[in-house]
Amino acid sequence: MVTFLRSNDPPEEDLPQTFIDAYAEWAHTITDAPVQYHKGTGAVILSTIMAPNICLPTSFGVFIPNIWIMILAGTTTTRKSTSMDIARRILDDVMDDYLLANDGSPEGLLTEMGIRDERISLFHRDEITGFMHSIMHKEYMAGTAESLTRLYDGQPEERKLRRETISIKHPFLVIMSGGIKTRMEEIASMDHIRSGFLPRFIFITGQTSPDQMRPIGPPPDDEVMPLLGEQTPREKIIDRLWRIHKFYNEPERTENDAPSNVISIGGGVAGLTKIPPPAKPKRILLQGTPEFWARMRALEEDAREMGRQSSDPNLYAPIYDRLKNSILKVAILICGAELRDKITDEDLIKAIHLGAGWLDTATEFALAIEQQPHLSPFEKKMDKIISWVKAVFPKAPTQTEVMQKFRIAKKDILGIEETLMARRSLLIDPFPNPKSRKGTEIRYYPPDYQRIARRMNREDSYVAGNDEEERPTSAPIRISPPGTHHEDDSQEDGSA
Repeated sequence: MVTFLRSNDPPEEDLPQTFIDAYAEWAHTITDAPVQYHKGTGAVILSTIMAPNICLPTSFGVFIPNIWIMILAGTTTTRKSTSMDIARRILDDVMDDYLLANDGSPEGLLTEMGIRDERISLFHRDEITGFMHSIMHKEYMAGTAESLTRLYDGQPEERKLRRETISIKHPFLVIMSGGIKTRMEEIASMDHIRSGFLPRFIFITGQTSPDQMRPIGPPPDDEVMPLLGEQTPREKIIDRLWRIHKFYNEPERTENDAPSNVISIGGGVAGLTKIPPPAKPKRILLQGTPEFWARMRALEEDAREMGRQSSDPNLYAPIYDRLKNSILKVAILICGAELRDKITDEDLIKAIHLGAGWLDTATEFALAIEQQPHLSPFEKKMDKIISWVKAVFPKAPTQTEVMQKFRIAKKDILGIEETLMARRSLLIDPFPNPKSRKGTEIRYYPPDYQRIARRMNREDSYVAGNDEEERPTSAPIRISPPGTHHEDDSQEDGSA
């Protein structure tokens, strides 16, 4: 079992409730998105507010609590975009000028980061898989992943262009993104894991069952309660964030910054208050309790041992090590949200509980990469087609259905079909496709469809009677062989 929890760790319900808990509980009442999404976006909210103002010095360097999350979903019904939009609207009520442009060239992205040097920059992208594919595989985006990795670590970045030099000295980059899980597994490779770029993300998944889907209905209490003069749950979340934001961003002033009650105007004297010069926001260095450092060493040991005991240490070790760092950053945020300057083992254990699902998702993601490390996206797509055609048998899907399900362009499907037939991975009828043949008339079959059909007939057509004799109970399954076409849809699908 893969886990960072230890037997002597207290259960999550015995630990104090954090802002992330309160936010996830409220957000889950207004949308049917999985609660795991809200816990991740709740951490992003705290990171956006506090990352420039709080840090934890360690023997390996200073940890700044900027985090990157990637919500990996299967379909739009999981409401990944909705959960991120809720977090955005909450931040809009508390902060100004925190967003980074969500599109553009690598130079444009770095240029804006240079303009925003020493300030928080939230990069929000609902569908990040296209951006990821570009920075991983397109030449003009070469070096972007490495630059983003250095920005995540708070390292200075400098890039010389033809007309200017982009210089970033104190970056604070937070990423809140989403994407399709299978698509991300297709474009990622072992190199992107080993380089440390992808492991810096917290991968989050979740499912919403059909019975959890909420139909359209009346407005939530957040819109009705103000009319009754009551504070809404949303307002309570906002008030709590305002206190956090004010605590860390209200400038600290010295006696020299004290305003003067008298100011000279045009040679005269007026009883006006002089506006003091701006002061820098707080910069709080956390201290850890002895219990915290002991639990941190145990977490580091577990991450190292889990990577060593995995089937591919070169793949899993960087994932577990980076996730350990992300959990530490969340613990810093939990502590900072309580306006404390001393981080405890309870803060870390709470973050480990939150990261239990993140650890499972990261392991599943790495397993998908491990199983096909040598395959290109083209090969991975063909393997998915083969698996799906075999799974839906005895139905024979059409070319149109395959193109729609796997998002294949017309110009690409012919090359895929030619490869599948040449390898005898699938049977495609008719092949080669006449230009006059529609995609709805071209069908895909498993290579051994006749043997599978005979086995299914034997298993499904007979049962044992009371007299120990077998008798037929249903007609055998009939599969249309290649070259045979029927007008009836059920016959065309290969069903009885």
